[in-house]
Amino acid sequence: MKRSKALIAAALVMGIFFLFQFAAEFFFALGKDKIPEIGLKNLQMSMKLFPLSAQYPSEAGFALLEKGIRDNDADTVIKSVHFFQAAAKINSLDYQSHYYLAKAYLQLSTAAGVYFDMAMDELKRAAHIRGSNKQIALDCSRVFFSVWPLLEDEDRTFAAGLLLAAMPALSWSEFSPLMEMWALYVQDAPLLMELLLRQPQFFGPAADLLVAAAIPMEQRRELLTLHEVHTLDTLERRFNELGLQGQIGLDDARSLLNQLRRLKGYYRLQPESGFAPEKLAKLQRALLLAVISGLLSDAKAQADPKSAPQLREYIQAYIADHSGLNDLDDLKTLLEEKNFFKGNDFNSLYLKTLITYKKGSYGDIIAEIEALRQTISFVKKEQSADYTAILLLLIDSYYSTKLMTAAESVAKELYENQPDNSDVLFRVLRIRNILGVEGAADTVLDAKLEAVENSRFLTVAKANSSHDVFLFNAAEIEIVLDPVLLAQLKPKQLVQIYVDGKIAFESYVDGLPEKIIIAPPFTGIERKVRVQVTVFN
Repeated sequence: MKRSKALIAAALVMGIFFLFQFAAEFFFALGKDKIPEIGLKNLQMSMKLFPLSAQYPSEAGFALLEKGIRDNDADTVIKSVHFFQAAAKINSLDYQSHYYLAKAYLQLSTAAGVYFDMAMDELKRAAHIRGSNKQIALDCSRVFFSVWPLLEDEDRTFAAGLLLAAMPALSWSEFSPLMEMWALYVQDAPLLMELLLRQPQFFGPAADLLVAAAIPMEQRRELLTLHEVHTLDTLERRFNELGLQGQIGLDDARSLLNQLRRLKGYYRLQPESGFAPEKLAKLQRALLLAVISGLLSDAKAQADPKSAPQLREYIQAYIADHSGLNDLDDLKTLLEEKNFFKGNDFNSLYLKTLITYKKGSYGDIIAEIEALRQTISFVKKEQSADYTAILLLLIDSYYSTKLMTAAESVAKELYENQPDNSDVLFRVLRIRNILGVEGAADTVLDAKLEAVENSRFLTVAKANSSHDVFLFNAAEIEIVLDPVLLAQLKPKQLVQIYVDGKIAFESYVDGLPEKIIIAPPFTGIERKVRVQVTVFN
């Protein structure tokens, strides 16, 4: 009998418990979305009916906080504070209550100039309870960064530790606003480097973002060089992983190569950077061969009209950067195996001739191209550019074997057909330098040759411009900015100069020399380079 009564009493208690729980949920549902007056009373009723749960005051406080922020209503935010305080009192380990209480205090601090210290304390409590939460880390960091000069060392250490722990989980879009705050208030270079080392892919974007904050040039170059070191290591590791899985496919090879080619070469401005150019060359060579092979083998790629110009560009890039005999033999063997070289095709013949020229087989070029010249009476318009490029290599082959009269004859023929082609004029200039001038003066030609010879002296009048420069008797390029352009630029705008797609010079406008000199290793004598001048906004 006593046992039955005990069971009945227990069942009654449980029934009352669940009845109160149901009533609390009912009143909460009525009040949560109806914050004013009647809503508040219902929310308070749910707390009275079930006072052991932190859920009700916490969610009620969140609803009030959202409304207070949305309506810019400080009174509503203050009401949310009471609910969060109640939730924290019920469950002191409820990090969300402390976190949102801090946000409420910060909102009130913005409106009334108080509560800031209380917000800091609540953020710390939330972080100590749930330090792995990246949103808490971001919010703490934003607040602490905004008052960094006023913080004690203890608070700085706390904020830095919290952010360092969260860094691996952050995206660039989440981290970049903190970079702007760092530039404005923190400017602690060791802290920045420590943070970025946790996300090395942020080195490059961080360096570019901090241009607006006039990051010191030495520090910018360090960040960009570290970015290139990290990128190379990452791409090499991914390449090796794919290699272990089997043959690397065209899409993977092209993706890795495109990422690798986006490196601008900042390591060349930092000789002691630790960057490994040999590793870069080895990886680039392997990827170029993989992409070239893929484009020649993949049926889908063959059917794509964009593939042909891409293939040509990749082959030319390989020849330009990998001109050792073994490298060139590997490329030529691959192209022959894939039946790339075709008769009556000046496109493939030009690339074949270029490989032969880079190998130093000038006699082979002379024999083959002279025989070709004797059989050609007409060249189609779409083939003329490649045929001209082949004849230029013929001139260079004659020049390299010191057969100057033959070189002069071909150059003269080209000049008569293309009198304004600067590549032809450059050959004429080189030959003239050895043979001298015969006959009456040609003032028109002399003026053109002078322009080619002086092309290394650039006066740049546009903020973003490209120039073909022929390095004839000196390996230096001299660049000055037009005074009109210079007057339009701001002191902390960044001026960049690229040579053949790689960075060769960089400076803020207020640090520019009167004359910018680009010299070896970025340039070399007897060659043509593409110079690009850009202004980073």
